[in-house]
Amino acid sequence: EDYFINGKDLGDESYMAGIAQRHDLPYPPGATITHQLENDLKDAGRIGINGVPYFIFESDWAISGAHPPESFLPLFDAVVNHRLVQAE
Repeated sequence: EDYFINGKDLGDESYMAGIAQRHDLPYPPGATITHQLENDLKDAGRIGINGVPYFIFESDWAISGAHPPESFLPLFDAVVNHRLVQAE
């Protein structure tokens, strides 16, 4: 909300530190969080994710880019049908 609606600069260290403090989170992020983020970025690059948003479902289906909500319905159907077939 702060970024999209209020236009806040999420690159402002003091602003981010204030948010972290209000929510009892460490700032700057600890080594564990930084390590996890680095791993996530490597994984994303390895499977070809180079933009946002990017949604992955059940590790097998993905949709890239901004789409209207109804465009997700065929993907949801595929996931549910796959689960039903696996349950048989």
